[in-house]
Amino acid sequence: MYRAASSETFERLFQTAVSLVRKAGYEGVTVSQITQEAGVSKGNFFNYFPTKAHVLSESLRRSVDSAFEAVRLQGVAGAEAILVFSRVLAEVLATDRVVTEALVFHLSGLPTSPGGAQVMVREEERIRSWLEARLDEALPVSVPLVPADPGTLAFLLTWTILGTSDEWVRSEADREALQGMISGRVEFLLDSVGLPTDTDGGGPS
Repeated sequence: MYRAASSETFERLFQTAVSLVRKAGYEGVTVSQITQEAGVSKGNFFNYFPTKAHVLSESLRRSVDSAFEAVRLQGVAGAEAILVFSRVLAEVLATDRVVTEALVFHLSGLPTSPGGAQVMVREEERIRSWLEARLDEALPVSVPLVPADPGTLAFLLTWTILGTSDEWVRSEADREALQGMISGRVEFLLDSVGLPTDTDGGGPS
């Protein structure tokens, strides 16, 4: 069992790994390079990150948490919360293209984040569950153009966000494009079930 993620060593290893990935790409970085740069023994790395992929999981967890926090700070719910979450997550992912490329290319194999061990669910499932709860808030007062099941729509929204991030990386579109791509597709899905999307939403100041 790996150690709790509150350790200073955990943070040093994480930040070192992310920095090296930015410079050399995910495949170009080894655990030995991370531990040498961080000044930590290789064996100690595995006390905090069972595999190198857990570094990516932790990066995604932090990105998702920052978007959840933006929603909380803005005090929004329902469809507006979904829009804010989508826009902020897109903004966060777009700031670190190399790491986001590694995330989306390895998404299907990413384990649960060490920093989120108390949750014990993969990030895409955590996103889907959160989106479904927001849809449960909004759909009872909507006028759907088609019958809407919150679980199905949450699944579609989750993979719209993550799949669009993958498309953005592969297309080499500029940083600003990702938020527009995700926002447009999320708004389309919400509009299709009668949920209003005429809000400014916004990201972190």
